[in-house]
Amino acid sequence: MPIVYSPRFGKLEVDDQPFAKGGEGAAHRLTRPPLELRDHCAKLYFDKYRTKERRKKLEFMVRNPPSDLRRERLMVCWPVDILFDGPRRGRFLGFLMPLAWPDSASLYGACLAKPGPKSPPWLAAKFDRVTPAGRTARLKLIVNIAGALHSIHATGNYVLVDMKPQNILFTHDAKIAIVDLDSIQIMDNQNILFRAQVATPEYTPPEATTLKPDRDRIPESWDRFSMAVIFYQLLLGLHPYSASFKGDYMDVTTPTQAIQQGLFVHGRKRHDLHALPSPHLDFDHLDPALKDLFMRAFDKGFRRLRLRPSAKDWGETIYGLLMATAPPTVDQTYFTPQLEQLLKKGIHSIQLFIQYLATTR
Repeated sequence: MPIVYSPRFGKLEVDDQPFAKGGEGAAHRLTRPPLELRDHCAKLYFDKYRTKERRKKLEFMVRNPPSDLRRERLMVCWPVDILFDGPRRGRFLGFLMPLAWPDSASLYGACLAKPGPKSPPWLAAKFDRVTPAGRTARLKLIVNIAGALHSIHATGNYVLVDMKPQNILFTHDAKIAIVDLDSIQIMDNQNILFRAQVATPEYTPPEATTLKPDRDRIPESWDRFSMAVIFYQLLLGLHPYSASFKGDYMDVTTPTQAIQQGLFVHGRKRHDLHALPSPHLDFDHLDPALKDLFMRAFDKGFRRLRLRPSAKDWGETIYGLLMATAPPTVDQTYFTPQLEQLLKKGIHSIQLFIQYLATTR
């Protein structure tokens, strides 16, 4: 078994074979870990990515974690320590991070119109968009994601930049985990300490035509756009800019091109649509509060970035919808007595909906 060293936890053994692999490195399980690391793993970079800059970035993240990284139904798989090949901080190898929830699946499968062949069997049963229970489960997923993203943004230091469903895992009971966080942008008092390097085009906002992650400071509003795209896909099963267009936009053939032109299918340019895929029609059946959030994210916020709803806006709005449509019954343990008293006074902070999710079954 390969041996790695953590300044905080000492000597650790990792499995030879990774359980997950990406373009820059691979994730390995720990063998015989100490009790405090029983639900952690090691991400080890490939040789070319074991740079001094990456090490410094991870050291900053370890020293400056967001609050509320883990609740009963959400987690942010944040680096907890750096890994080296020797006991005295030898060659930099990677980092330790929490494992996602057991039996998690990629959120990407839940963003499709229908579960794919590799989707877990519980996806169709638990998250069916046709049933009230399935729609409620999807709303809970959204609130969990919003809660995790709010924790990251609340520091003022971090912007994910490459937020996409492939970097979010979820379970049959709507728990979520945000993973692959080592590529984020890091700021200190609006000064860029470490830049993001990549972004996925279909989740990047219109300003991506002029702002480049590896060159420019990326504002939080960038993540707000990406988040809204994911939420639209979760609720309706397709990209909010997926359609064919006519007139001046007849050459627009991809969601990325449509984003750049502000062609949200329900927005001010909807008269330029040539053909609208049928799943978009379900937008009319969404609660008006949800429709307003999407309009702010994609249409009103096309150029006025400050109008895009924050993670807190999404969480509080959907919390209110869940409480209005499915209030807790006497046999459900939704709240602690202290939280119940707070809720009687109204929703005042993100902590309320995070705690709500932590006690909802």
